[in-house]
Amino acid sequence: MKTYFYRGRYTPSAWRNLIAEPKDIGELLRVSIESFGGHVIGCFILRSTEPIGFIEFPDDISANAWCLSLASQDGIDFVEIEPAIKTSDLLTSFQMAATKISELGKGSGW
Repeated sequence: MKTYFYRGRYTPSAWRNLIAEPKDIGELLRVSIESFGGHVIGCFILRSTEPIGFIEFPDDISANAWCLSLASQDGIDFVEIEPAIKTSDLLTSFQMAATKISELGKGSGW
C-alpha cells in the first residue's frame, strides 16, 4: 500500500447539512476510501473547515479514481491527493541526486 495526503473543501451547503445532521466526516470518507481498496490512516479538520488526512491505496490509479469520484460529489468544492514519500525513501533520493550531480558536474547547465 502507498501512502497519500489528501485535502479538500466542502461547500457551504455541505457544512449546513453536517451542522443540521452531524456526521463523522472521517467515517464517511472511510467508507468511500475502502470501496476503492484503500485504508484510512487518519482524518482531520484544518482551520475548522478543511478536511485533510493520510490514507493508503494499493496504487496511483486507485487513489486517483477515489479523488475523481469524491470531486464529482455534490457538496465538494475542492479535493486533491498527493503521494507521500517515506523519509527513508527521501534519503535514497538525496543520495541519488548527489551521485548524479557529481557525475554530471555542478556547472553542466542541466
